Amino acid sequence: MMLTQVNQSAVDAGDHFRLAELSLFLGRWSEAITQLSAAIQSDSDFEHAGSARAARDYIAAITDNDEDSAHEAYSRERSHLDKDPEDGVAAYVVVHWLLRSDNGTQALPIIEALIQRQPHLYQYDELKLAALQDVGDNPRIGAQLASMHAKYPERRELSGWYVAWLEANSDIRAASDILFAETQKESRTETSIPKYVEFLQRHGGDGGAAKRLQELLDAGELTVGEPDFRLALADLWEKVGNVPFAVRTLEAVVEGGDGTGKRSDAIVRLARLLDASGDRQRARSEIDRLLGWDSENSAALKIRARWNLEDGLADDALRDLLGANLQLSRDAEYATLLGEVYLLQGLRTLAGQQFALAYEYSRGAAPEAKRLANHLISELNYGSADLLLETALDRHPENVELLKLAITVASELGDEVRSASLTERLRVSDDAAASVLNGDTTEYRR
Repeated sequence: MMLTQVNQSAVDAGDHFRLAELSLFLGRWSEAITQLSAAIQSDSDFEHAGSARAARDYIAAITDNDEDSAHEAYSRERSHLDKDPEDGVAAYVVVHWLLRSDNGTQALPIIEALIQRQPHLYQYDELKLAALQDVGDNPRIGAQLASMHAKYPERRELSGWYVAWLEANSDIRAASDILFAETQKESRTETSIPKYVEFLQRHGGDGGAAKRLQELLDAGELTVGEPDFRLALADLWEKVGNVPFAVRTLEAVVEGGDGTGKRSDAIVRLARLLDASGDRQRARSEIDRLLGWDSENSAALKIRARWNLEDGLADDALRDLLGANLQLSRDAEYATLLGEVYLLQGLRTLAGQQFALAYEYSRGAAPEAKRLANHLISELNYGSADLLLETALDRHPENVELLKLAITVASELGDEVRSASLTERLRVSDDAAASVLNGDTTEYRR
């Protein structure tokens, strides 16, 4: 928008020249060429005409990989900059040449002069950072990152760069503080909280991360994102095996009732956790509660469909799946459940089609590959199963269950060489699993 506004008001060579400078520092070389040419055409003798010609020649030479011509244009531009230190076009060309020549030391004072002229132009500060990195001045790199992080809070990438520098320099507390501050910017909660949690895990493990999140919640230090923090904390408690804490944390989100999708998400997670812990009765009550106010919640309907399948209630499971309105989605879990419904109804061809879709939608994930392979084996379609497992093992070369299935298929096809080769891979991958395999491999058919 800025370029358009300046362009509309550009009436003389000086205006075109200033617009060319801005275009150069924004990396818009084609626009810069247009404005430099317009400046020269407007007044071939204006005070910066020589600089404009040199810059135009430099860009053309760099574009054509003509190093000799580029150096000649740089030398001319260096003379123009010596005569007029405020010639921004000349400064750009000189800095560009010096940085591509790994000469950040000479580029730095020129860049700092540009920053003094315009302290809040991001591109100047970015050039200074590049020059400092070229020089390898680590303390000044950190200071520059700190300055840029404070000066340009809207630039999300800066916090990542600064945190990376702090981590590399073992200032973990400062890095943690920056990442936490990012989580308290309302517009960034969705992306910043996972980054913060990952950082805590990296430096304190799942247990350390859980402890820190619990401290923040207990201290009431969160102004935004509390449900997201609790959901992340529940995952951590589950990972460290503290299921009661995970349950209580999810219950806090549910009881918070903030009217957002977080409450529904918490109920779904709570139900899965309760079910995995053996409390299906309570898990069912949570799912029923959710479906009471959100009858089309796809996650809840898929859970209930799974339970109905386990109880042999194919029609009820199908009703739940159709109610989830996922027919046009590329949801691997939905396709798998629908396949299992068809299998329970005796519609084996339709089941196979759904298992194949689940494999496709999951991008070849191991569980979906195993399920489809089992189905193909049960249909005595060993050729297709063999091709599937060959591809799956390319993606998951150490997956014991896929290796076992591949050995079964190779044996059924009478391919003793492949069977022996796969068995050896299995022994190398997992000696314990190989010992279980010693005799019968056909038990893995569906």
